[in-house]
Amino acid sequence: MGRFRFAVLAIRRIARSPVVLAALLLSLVFAVAGMVFVERSFLVEAETSYAELAFGGDANTWNFPKATVCNPLETPDFTATGSGQDAAPPVCNPMLFETPVEAGGEVTLTWSCGARVSVQSDVDGALVVSVLEPAPEEDRAERCEREPSVPADAHGIVPGSVIVVADADWRATGALPFQAAATLGEDIGPGSVHYLQSGRWEARQTSPVYDYIPLHRITEVVKSGSFSLGAEVQVTDFRLGRPALVWGHITPTAEDFDNSLAGFSVVMVSAPGKTELRLAHFGLREPATIRPDWVDTAITSPLFLAVFAILNLIAVILQILNDASGLRRGEASGGGSGDAAIAKAEPRAGEGPHPVPPRPPDGGGPSGQKGAGEKPDRDTPGPQ
Repeated sequence: MGRFRFAVLAIRRIARSPVVLAALLLSLVFAVAGMVFVERSFLVEAETSYAELAFGGDANTWNFPKATVCNPLETPDFTATGSGQDAAPPVCNPMLFETPVEAGGEVTLTWSCGARVSVQSDVDGALVVSVLEPAPEEDRAERCEREPSVPADAHGIVPGSVIVVADADWRATGALPFQAAATLGEDIGPGSVHYLQSGRWEARQTSPVYDYIPLHRITEVVKSGSFSLGAEVQVTDFRLGRPALVWGHITPTAEDFDNSLAGFSVVMVSAPGKTELRLAHFGLREPATIRPDWVDTAITSPLFLAVFAILNLIAVILQILNDASGLRRGEASGGGSGDAAIAKAEPRAGEGPHPVPPRPPDGGGPSGQKGAGEKPDRDTPGPQ
């Protein structure tokens, strides 16, 4: 019981130590700095039949080995009729589009900054890329150096153009990389056939604290989750109030294509920054927002947990050394070792707090005479 009480008192003394309190304060400051000044990015993997891209940057060159470009007519021709022998896909309606120069030929183009397209998969598995009007400033991930005069650099692409890739040709097409502000899925409603089917996301972040410790920058996964069918997904920069720039690619769906819903796979990673993930669902007035906070970082960050444990261990060691030093100083000021102090405290033989003088022997001094003032014995005769 005495040992247990001593251990409790020692722990309480260590906990009240200024060294320990300073270490805890330093840990708190370190944690707050590491969690506030973070650069976060989101990894998104999804299968969807609809995506919308507002391009930015220069990494937006697409190649289709076999595709058909349908450019719109300036004025619809309602008298035109398609021929049964026409090689153009049905989507190139001759009333709305020009006759394709080369149906099913190779198409390579680079999208301009600010160009906006929708990518969708038809129910028959064909890929359809529709060119939309240029994205407004608030829907772009970054500013363009100059406004594009045309959405793409080849094939006479203009807003309203459509690129169609047949089912079999789409499966043989390589990845379509993009650098853009991206939205996956669209608001689902009655009769919708283009929507997000499944997917997952990860929130990854790094901290500038790595610049002040002898470790290389590490990206940590602080939160993750999955998407429900029919969601609309977008990564945004909440500090700037606009979509975040993402890098990604579009590919045909994986194996078992014939037994799955028509769609394509998208993988994208957002640029590090003050980002969040927005999920819109049918019936919601405002999208749901996913933004990891300090609790997620404290729970999942190995670096935070390791630094916190090391700082507290150092604080305990310093407190133990401080107590040992204080004990040595106390012994030195007390006059040496414990045995010397005990010997000094014990009285000598014959000594006490009030020593009693010894009683003189009978007969007085050395001559045997009585001391001065003493009365003679009655039995002693006087002088004759």
